[in-house]
Amino acid sequence: MTEELANSIVFFIAKWGEILVARGGMAVCCYMLGVGGMGMLPLACYLVEKGHEVYGWDDHLGEPSEGILKLVGVRLQDTLPDVDVVIFSSAISANHPLRVEAERRGIRCVRRGHFLAEILKDKKLLAIIGSHGKTTTTGLIITALRRAQFDCGYLMGAVFQNEVLPGHFSSTGDWVIAEIDESDGTMEAFEAERTLVVNFDWDHISHYKTEDALKRQFESFLRRTRERVILPFGLKDFWANLDKVALWGEPGSYRFRKGTYLSTLAVDKDFDLPYIGAFNVENTLAAIECVRGLVELKSDAFLDYAGIRRRQECLLRAGDLTVYQDYAHHPREIQAFLSYAADRSNARKIIIFQPHRYSRTRQFTKEFADVLKGADQLILLPVYAASESRDLGVDTDAIYDQLKGSMDVTYTTLESFSLQYSFDTPTDVLFVGAGDIEVIARDYAKNAIDFLKRQLSVNIGQTRLTCHEPLGPKTSLKIGGNALFFAEPDSESSLIQLLQNACKLPVFTLGRGSNLLVPDEGFAGLVISMNVPWLQTASVENDVIVVGAGLRLKELCGFATKNGIGGYTFMDGIPGSVGGALRMNAGAMGAAIGEKVLSVEALDRQDNKHVLDARQLHFEYRACRTLDDKIVLRARMAVLRESRETLEAQRAQFLEKRKQSQPVGASAGSTFKNPPGDYAGRLIEQAGLKGTCVGGAEVSQKHANFILNQNRASSRDVVSLVKHIKKTIVSTSNIALEPEILFLGHSWKDVL
Repeated sequence: MTEELANSIVFFIAKWGEILVARGGMAVCCYMLGVGGMGMLPLACYLVEKGHEVYGWDDHLGEPSEGILKLVGVRLQDTLPDVDVVIFSSAISANHPLRVEAERRGIRCVRRGHFLAEILKDKKLLAIIGSHGKTTTTGLIITALRRAQFDCGYLMGAVFQNEVLPGHFSSTGDWVIAEIDESDGTMEAFEAERTLVVNFDWDHISHYKTEDALKRQFESFLRRTRERVILPFGLKDFWANLDKVALWGEPGSYRFRKGTYLSTLAVDKDFDLPYIGAFNVENTLAAIECVRGLVELKSDAFLDYAGIRRRQECLLRAGDLTVYQDYAHHPREIQAFLSYAADRSNARKIIIFQPHRYSRTRQFTKEFADVLKGADQLILLPVYAASESRDLGVDTDAIYDQLKGSMDVTYTTLESFSLQYSFDTPTDVLFVGAGDIEVIARDYAKNAIDFLKRQLSVNIGQTRLTCHEPLGPKTSLKIGGNALFFAEPDSESSLIQLLQNACKLPVFTLGRGSNLLVPDEGFAGLVISMNVPWLQTASVENDVIVVGAGLRLKELCGFATKNGIGGYTFMDGIPGSVGGALRMNAGAMGAAIGEKVLSVEALDRQDNKHVLDARQLHFEYRACRTLDDKIVLRARMAVLRESRETLEAQRAQFLEKRKQSQPVGASAGSTFKNPPGDYAGRLIEQAGLKGTCVGGAEVSQKHANFILNQNRASSRDVVSLVKHIKKTIVSTSNIALEPEILFLGHSWKDVL
């Protein structure tokens, strides 16, 4: 530690102590300069949560950062109020007008890192350090410890992609988790209880002139760690003289299985992971070793992990077009992100890259060119300076010069950036960099949605058409994300027009939402609601029931009973509608809807109308594959006359039977199909799985073939529980249960 830095830290600690004493240990008033930065935003929220008064400003503030700050109560203004301390990020230069003004007025100015070290000095610090992946690994650790109900506070260097967890949490417990930034030397101010090293690469060249200087900074931090240092296996000889060392990631110590929805990592046990990518597996291994001895992790420890904003963040999935953004600004980080994107699809790759800092661009010009040359199309943007002057390095034209003539590469400005939308062929658009590239990334995704919505809106009359409509509340399980587009057609002609306008967007028709699991990430296409008046009809014509696809089964049962038509009372407790019931040949009490069908009128996805009679429909147990790729409009069903009194009595009998055997609560109905000659519920109960929980999902205590959403369960919870049940029944009964519920956008065969 330099004498200048040591004096700065000592002075700040003394000054902060004076402020607290002067205020009686109560709230202080802070102004945060660069408050929208990835590390500053969570710190601002944390300080507000601790009861401090926080003002702030950022010259590049935008959404969603601005909305988050306003929501928690940070006062945003570009003038300096009367405050106790000004906290500034490393991106703020010494000649920034507000920093100059603070110093002129004698207000103490302190770097984020020094400030963070002081407010955490009385806590047991679990520190995460490293050149890449600190935020992701910190997020994984936080997710696992919160799932295990371990009492700790935390501060990330970013925010999560959704609201399952915030990027900050103030706890009265002893422990606090924080990633420690090495970029500006402020890590010298910290002392940790445990330190996890994620990796080590020479970066931040403007501050560390040699690799050895950075290595000494890390080593000093590790020697101040009191309880345990956790190193990657590959660095075990890098700091060979350290004490209290544990290792993570030893080759052969784990196995990893990829899936289309959940992947599995086995260390001491199987862990279900809601992500893929080799670097994510490595980060998870580090997280597991880091918390060893603090908690006993269960297999669902990481299921709540929602991803980090600007880290492998998917901004848009729309049919064949996918838009990602990632904060990667070092060649190794970019390579990891591109490998992740390759794991997700074999689509054409268009990369938009904005380097971060002139000094880093000079240091890694060739490496950047090498890693980016794998793109099918590359668009380069000028360097994001982050307060550096141009004479410290080179601009992006140096990378362009390395690549021009060998690939499709363009060098342009943010203001001139332009890229067409491609919905005809699988395309991944990847926005990469740590600067203000986020602005054009989000604008591009938003404009693509606007383009598609205008296209869908052509000639659809008074149809209600929305973007990002929540699907969970429209299902009986009450779980799941949003539909990219959601439509309630006002007529059959509007429905046909929607299909014509949808191009290559996937389309799903939604009835009552029973027997359906919507994934947490939602559905990247068009959901068409069948709960519209013109499809909720029933009539008797020529001694045949003509019924619309949107009519609830309960209403069909009531209509049949009222008109003295038998054979429909078994439907009274089935929560779905006619269209969905026909596609899955819904049944209960020994009967199924397919037995009543004379013919079905349906549209295919090319909007051709078909009238299919019973012989063409090929109804099976809980399936009608003929209708899998069709949209049911209406059905003609058989009439069998019976007295109304008899039907009312039968209805009451069936309802009482359901009441006695089926649970009350949010569920999708029977989870698994009954295997030949047996019952899924009996097998699950016999295996002792009643009451088994994964997160908020629970196997019903009343009927073992029902999974209940007991406590804000996620679809990942349900999928993990389905996998656990299936695996257990195979081991106990040698029977492979097949899920009955539909998993929107996914094949159970692939998932399981």
